[in-house]
Order: sequence, then C-alpha cells, then structure tokens
Amino acid sequence: MVGMTRALFTAFFFSLVSQAAIGSSVFYCSGNNTTVIENGKLTNYTPENFKFSIDDFGEEKLTVHRYQIRFGSDGYLANQIASVTIWRGEETWFADMGVATIAFNKGSFGFTVPYANEKTIGVRVITANCDKF
Repeated sequence: MVGMTRALFTAFFFSLVSQAAIGSSVFYCSGNNTTVIENGKLTNYTPENFKFSIDDFGEEKLTVHRYQIRFGSDGYLANQIASVTIWRGEETWFADMGVATIAFNKGSFGFTVPYANEKTIGVRVITANCDKF
C-alpha cells in the first residue's frame, strides 16, 4: 500500500512539474479605451491599467496550446487565462478565452467580448498600449 501511495504521489508531482511554464515574459499595459455597447447604447468607462504574462510551455506540453496569457490580479481581466491560437512571435499573436478574443500587435492590445441574455445584448471592447518588462 505504501509503495502504491508513493507511486501515485510521484506521478502527480511529475504531472504538475511538466505543466510548469518553461519561460515567461511580463507586459505592463496602459488602458486607452474601455467601451461597452449594450442594447444600442454606447458607454465609455475609465480605462484600466493591467499586466499580463506570456507563458511558454514548450514543445512537449500537456496543454492544448503552447502559449498562454495570464492576467494580473487587477482590473476587468483579473486572474483570467487565455490560450494563444495564432503565434507569430512575442510581438504579434491572437488568443481566445472562450467567447472573448484578444489581438496583440507590437504593443497594441485589443480585447472584445460579446454577451447576451434575455434582456441584454452587448459587446465590451478594451484597448491598451503595452510594454515588456
């Protein structure tokens, strides 16, 4: 029984280690626009500053996508994770978060998410300028 427990623990530990990112770059972003169009009405909100990292899981990964975007703990995108779907290098990429999409090109960041329920239909758009640190 002890041997089986040890084997399970070892397998679990190595599965966690294999999921760790092998490289990461951090970007700090200054918000330009946060706009919501809801039921035909446009509302501009105060733009937020935020940060994100690009995590590289390498060629031998267990996740679906090699690169992931992880947002910091502040703002509308706090603690969210996006999977990079198109990678043209650190300067240009596209990612998705289910319904939401992100485009990044040479420091320009764009986020869109449509939403709808019984009473509301809308879209949120966030734009920002980002620098690598």
